[in-house]
Order: sequence, then structure tokens, then C-alpha cells
Amino acid sequence: MRKLEIEIFQDNLLREDINDLTDYSRKVILLNTEKILVLYNKDYDYYYLPCLKITAEQILDFVLKEDLIKTLTIKQYSTNLTLITDYYYTKELKIQDFISSNDSHSVSLKWFDVVEALDLFDTHDTFSKDAPEIMSRDFLAIINSL
Repeated sequence: MRKLEIEIFQDNLLREDINDLTDYSRKVILLNTEKILVLYNKDYDYYYLPCLKITAEQILDFVLKEDLIKTLTIKQYSTNLTLITDYYYTKELKIQDFISSNDSHSVSLKWFDVVEALDLFDTHDTFSKDAPEIMSRDFLAIINSL
């Protein structure tokens, strides 16, 4: 599987205007019998791929065992912050033990057919200001990882 890097620039942002403040995250595309694990935040009404709560050493261990395959990095630049998200693909259900759901009662885990998940990320209308960008990044990750 190929590793891809996508850069997204805020409207009219020039490379020299990129902020040095950077936030890193790791997300997982967990596929089980043609269904993908998606989280839903009820409070903010949006869907997203789960984050991995895992150390760099643990990721390396999973990658070496081929339980996780790094498929994509998305770098999103704005004047305030640079978001860098590494996406990993797996069919190993034991990875669920390392998924962060923000330990909130407002977040639920759901399994969707891949096409249904893509439709949710592409068309779900939400009132949350940041949710459309999150769903767009996760949509790009799925279509570029499967």
C-alpha cells in the first residue's frame, strides 16, 4: 500500500504565512468485514475516525508486525495552527484497545458500510464550526487508504 501526503492550505494562505504552532494526531481506519469504525459526537453532531492513544514505540511495534499500515499524512495549514494527522489502516480488531473516544458519554462508536461512512463524512450537515473540516479530512483519508 502506498503512503501519501496531502497538504491543505487555508484560503489565500501563502507558505511563508504558515504558523509554527503544530498539533499532531494519529487516526485509524479500522475495517472489519467491509464495515468501518466511526465515532459520533452527539454534543457537536459530527462523525469522525477514531484517534489512537498510543506511543510512537507502540506504533512502530504494530507497524513492524504489519498490524498497522501507515497510509496517509494530511497537513492542514492555517494562520493559527498547522494540523498534522497520520492515518493508519488495519483489520486487526485488537487495535480497538488503543482507540481514544475522548472518554465522553456524548461519543458513541458505530460500524458503517464504507460507502455509508463516506456519505456521512461528505454530506452530514452539522452546526459545529470545526466539524466540516474534520469530516473532510477523514473522508480524504478513507478514499486514499482503501
